[in-house]
Formats: sequence, structure tokens, C-alpha cells
Amino acid sequence: MFAAYAPLAEALSCRNDWPTVDELTELAAAEAKRRGAWAPTFVSQPPKKRGVRDRGSLYDVRIVEHGEVPTRDRHWHDVMNALAWMAFPRCKRALHERQHALVCAGVGESFEALPGARSKEHDAIAMLDEGGVLILCAEGAREDIDDSLKVSDRSRLEAHLRAGRAWLFVLGHGILESSVLAGSLAPVHAFAEVFSTPNVPRELGAAREMVDERAAEALAARRVPKLREKNAAEPPPRGLLLDEELFVCLPAKSPRLLVQNRNNVLA
Repeated sequence: MFAAYAPLAEALSCRNDWPTVDELTELAAAEAKRRGAWAPTFVSQPPKKRGVRDRGSLYDVRIVEHGEVPTRDRHWHDVMNALAWMAFPRCKRALHERQHALVCAGVGESFEALPGARSKEHDAIAMLDEGGVLILCAEGAREDIDDSLKVSDRSRLEAHLRAGRAWLFVLGHGILESSVLAGSLAPVHAFAEVFSTPNVPRELGAAREMVDERAAEALAARRVPKLREKNAAEPPPRGLLLDEELFVCLPAKSPRLLVQNRNNVLA
């Protein structure tokens, strides 16, 4: 579940202080070069201004139009966001391109306040970004996994994970943050998206690359996140419960390096 972050966490785990935005940028650039992917530049987030603001100052605009991710100094949520960018760069970019389009549709070149309420689509994208998991499974297991998520019967998903017919990756940096600060996997309902393939990769890196690409393509085509219609007969999915019981059936047992890094910087 957390194994996709292990090499990145190891690069930070020996530090005795918070990584700077320049160090996060360097780590992201090295990881992107190794994988042939795009990487953003992490920059210090300026204080929010009151009054009239330029649209170019908005978070998603900075990312999409300038390749910059505003990042708060000495802040676990933002460090975990940086790690999510490094682990799933294509998916993260596609997420923010969707959010960029939604934001720009709601504000002019300058504005005093953002719209009071976000759309259901915007909410769903934000939930996936903050609290999402990506599941890559064999085509033969897809229907069973989809059905198990709809009825909140996790046992079938667990069986496919144990049998090597599926991989589960944490995308949401909010989940990463809460797990690191708690020192364990605190029970949380995650926003799950499932992607299938004829042949599930056996190697972690190959599975991560595939689900990153599949998720990015689906986001760009607006196939995910799935939104419930107002008059839909089926109830909305209740989400996937992530807890220690699910954790023990996966190859990656604990984000120990992230917890070690937390202990170092908070010493």
C-alpha cells in the first residue's frame, strides 16, 4: 500500500530537519528523470492576500500554467503531497489539470473571492487527491472488485490482493499525513478508483507505472472520478475502509521510513 513511496521516503529519512522546497524539487527531478516523467518545481507558498487577486496566483493555475507547486514550509501535509507527486506524477498532473479547468471556469482574470460552493465534480476530484486509492487488477477480477466496493464487502478485494490479482496504492496525501503522524494506519474511508489490465504486473514498479498512466488517461477523458447522478437508483459507493486488518494482507506492511523521518524532524 505504501511501498511505492519507500525509495522516496528513504531519501528523506536520514535528515534531521524538514526538507526545503529546493531539496524536494531535486528529489522529484531525479525521480522523474529515472522514470521518463514530468516533475514540477516546488516553491514556497506566499501568504494569501486579501482584496482583489490575480487568477494566476491560484494553486492549480500555478501548477498547470507555471509548473510550480506552492508548498508550505515545515508542513507534513505538503511534504506528503510532494511525495505523491513523485510517486504518481502523471495522475497528479491530470488531477490538477481537471481542477484548473473547473477553477478557471468560475473566476475571471481577477477576483475578490472564489465561488461559495464547489461542484460535485470538483469535490470528487479533491477527495481523490486527498483521500484516494488506486486499485490495479486483472480484467477477470474487475467485476468482483467493483461489486465488493459497492456493497462494502472488502473480503473479496482482500482475496484478490493476496492472490496477486490486484495491487492497491495510496494516492491521497491526506492519508499519508494521517498515517505518518499517527505512526500507524488510522482507520479511514478512502475514495477508490479501479483500473483493469489483461496481465497484472508482478513487480511493484511496473504496477505503479501502469496505474499512474491508466489513472491519468481516465482523468483526462473524464471517466473518473465517477459521479452519482441525482436520480440514480444505485446508492453511492461508501468508500474503501483502510485499516490495519486490510494492511496486514498486503506486501507492504508499514510506512516505517516516513515515521522515522517524522521522528527525526520533530526531535
